[in-house]
Amino acid sequence: MDTGHKSAKGIGGLALKGGRKESSWLCVLVPHEGPSHGQARWFLRDLLPIRDELEETPDQAILASVRRQDLSDLVVDFPLTHAPCQNCELACPGEMNCPVHGVVQARKRIQDLLELDQALLKDGPKAYENQRLVLEEIQHNRDVLKKDTDAPLLSKSFKRRLKKGILPYWNRPLDAWVWSQYYDQLLELFNVSYDSFGHAPLMVLSRMAYLKRHLVGSLKVHEANVYVTYVELLRAKAVAQKDLALLADYIQAPEARLDVLKRLDQTLDIFVYGQDMEMLIQNPAAFDAFILAVAGRQRVLNKHHQIPAWSGASDFIAPVF
Repeated sequence: MDTGHKSAKGIGGLALKGGRKESSWLCVLVPHEGPSHGQARWFLRDLLPIRDELEETPDQAILASVRRQDLSDLVVDFPLTHAPCQNCELACPGEMNCPVHGVVQARKRIQDLLELDQALLKDGPKAYENQRLVLEEIQHNRDVLKKDTDAPLLSKSFKRRLKKGILPYWNRPLDAWVWSQYYDQLLELFNVSYDSFGHAPLMVLSRMAYLKRHLVGSLKVHEANVYVTYVELLRAKAVAQKDLALLADYIQAPEARLDVLKRLDQTLDIFVYGQDMEMLIQNPAAFDAFILAVAGRQRVLNKHHQIPAWSGASDFIAPVF
């Protein structure tokens, strides 16, 4: 929906689809320029499905839509950097002995976590097992944020993930950082694990590389993850855990998306017009684009976690609300 407020630079979220017959979505948030009380009020200025047009290919349509929006920042949910092996010019000794700095740092972090957990087991095996039993009890109303993923003692699923390590042709060093911060929460809330290239089809990666080459000028392109953003929203009590649990339910997901939109209006002061709200409720990809734009808003407001340099992904947004 176009509201006529075009002077403010927008923050765009782009949910990019791989197939030529699938619609990509572009969502644009802008700050309200009038008087405000406390934090600035933001509103959804445009929500656009991008389809194949007779006179344009899908990629040309995406580029044209982005350029028309006068954006300062654009957020996507696909890797913007390559796996270490892809650009490595060193004589490769094999993936287990990869000498790339970020890979070495990520593996050291993984090894430190495993050694800390093993030391706890060695120092008090009985207490360790008792804590393990408590940790694995099924509690339907358990607060998934009560324990940090990398805090002792490590969950069994997280330990299995760490023992598999990272593969420099499949994982970025960033993966190790995301796992240590969000692995248990992502698994329990959404039954997903983060892998840089695990959920991004080759077609989408190729399209994003093409689009980046043509998105010239002052536009800043960032990477975010919808599920990581949900976890941070939950940590700030900006959304309800029950709504996040229902987002995967085909029948109840529209109602859950509506509840999330209402809560974001109350907690983050982000306003969505009625027509756009209906589109967000009915289209999961459009809703993903909106969540990416919300993550971009936090980056612009300088409310985000500092990603370690060894991750090699300084444009990744882990928002703070």
